[in-house]
Amino acid sequence: MGEIIAIANVKGGVGKSTMAAQLAGVMHDQGRSVMVYDTDPHATLTSWACGGPLAPLVVHEPLRSVKRIGEWVELVRHARDNHDFVILDLPSAPNSAITTGLMVAQKLLMPIGPTPGDMHGSDQTMKLLHLAKRSRQGAPQLLLVPSRTDSRGRMSANMHQFAENLAEAMAPAVAQRACFAESATKGMWVGRSKADLKAREEIEAVIRSIESLTDRAAMPDADLAAAIEPGAAVAQ
Repeated sequence: MGEIIAIANVKGGVGKSTMAAQLAGVMHDQGRSVMVYDTDPHATLTSWACGGPLAPLVVHEPLRSVKRIGEWVELVRHARDNHDFVILDLPSAPNSAITTGLMVAQKLLMPIGPTPGDMHGSDQTMKLLHLAKRSRQGAPQLLLVPSRTDSRGRMSANMHQFAENLAEAMAPAVAQRACFAESATKGMWVGRSKADLKAREEIEAVIRSIESLTDRAAMPDADLAAAIEPGAAVAQ
């Protein structure tokens, strides 16, 4: 049985889809079997992947209605049972896709941007996470990922303060690098040329941080449906 990793932040523009693309591609290079669920109704990641080597790893599965929660969860379960990693690229709007994703994921990656506005959006995401944790005996485990830092990976004062206040696990920073967006939007990922080896190292460091988180068992399938419905209602 594999592991479900959600990538979420209700603040847009912090690099969620780029992170999903890069993680999936590098994990694939490492010999892991990976499936990415693009839950954005606008299919951002799916459109990027189209025609590139990333395409077979990405499925567009938005959760447009709470009536589809059971069906959607069953799809994710099936993928979990047949892959090493399932990555949920969750939308920015605080809707049923985010609340349901937090109820099924074992780990949550939350990219945090450098500005005060980024911190505000991250605060909203933390509130949704706490709701999920109350129903799930502490899962999902949170990993903060400083995103769009300077080229040396230095975090802004806002990032430092936010991370310090939360006292949660934090991955090494992922810098603002043109090669991340350029490769993702072509359905590719970093590390295929010497020019972006540093970027590749940053993604590999994030993967190591994911693996170092304390493993928590997924919620038993029999208990999952009952727990999801209240969580979905929060976003309505």
